[in-house]
Amino acid sequence: MTTPAKRPLCVAAKTAALIDPDKGVRPCCRYFEALGEYVPGSQGIGRLDEQTTVKDVMQSASWREIQDQLEAHAVPAGCRGCIDRERDTGYAGRADYDDPDWDKGITFLEFNTSNVCTLQCRHCNGLYSHRWAQVQGMETHKEDNNLILKSLRELDLSWLKKIMFKGGEPMVNSDLTAVLEYLDSIGRLEHVEVHITTNGTVIREQHIELLQKAKRCQISISFDGVGDLQTYIRHGDSSNETIERFVQAFAKIPGAHFSPIVSIMAYNVARLPDIVRWWQGVADEHVGGKLRKTWRKWTHKTTFGPVSLFHFVQNLSLIH
Repeated sequence: MTTPAKRPLCVAAKTAALIDPDKGVRPCCRYFEALGEYVPGSQGIGRLDEQTTVKDVMQSASWREIQDQLEAHAVPAGCRGCIDRERDTGYAGRADYDDPDWDKGITFLEFNTSNVCTLQCRHCNGLYSHRWAQVQGMETHKEDNNLILKSLRELDLSWLKKIMFKGGEPMVNSDLTAVLEYLDSIGRLEHVEVHITTNGTVIREQHIELLQKAKRCQISISFDGVGDLQTYIRHGDSSNETIERFVQAFAKIPGAHFSPIVSIMAYNVARLPDIVRWWQGVADEHVGGKLRKTWRKWTHKTTFGPVSLFHFVQNLSLIH
């Protein structure tokens, strides 16, 4: 009889890995340098290059030290912000990785492998927009299919259940296509949930065809306003009409789920009801009202309204 593995404080370092635009590798999107200042590639966890793969990083002494601390229910420096937020708010980010097969292999991979983006949003920065990187004197990190595929070929993906793409803008990142095609070629895509965070400005039929093969597809669309407000904040071709065309195109994917991500800021805080009304209209027109029904289920069948809007609050400073 096999003895079950002792459950660590968080399973992410055992079962997940994230690749940043600069090809740095860390356990998850919430793993930051001490005091919350993450410098991509820091902490000695590792970075992909011609000699180094994701498997190499996950087998390194630095990664193993993180695993050991979590197994001892100690909090690594890079996990402190996540655990503190859980204590203060009740929101447990580690629950996102809480797969029953965490001790068998990799179940979650996240790809943020380029900061190339179609927009230059006012609340973004050079880590996730090459247009901001050019202004801020930072590097533009482009995709590298060879590095990503080399890593995937070395990994046992038998237990992989979820992959996530962020950015930059993942729809212009060829790694998205390369990863989906690879998973399809080894017969794994049909078992995997694909999560994509996008600004909804780029439509490629190849993506739609591949995503139709996935077990499930969840698309989070980032936008911040309606009409001229959206254009002003996003600083690029990101009109509401463009996003509506995007939703209409990707609604072809069976069971696709769309959710909004809105950054709350001084520019739009008074316009949230307008944003919700517009998004509700998109749901009714392009996905047959299914999205509205989903929201009502999540909000105990209440009317679709601002209370159900997923959002980030940006640039919030705490003064002690």
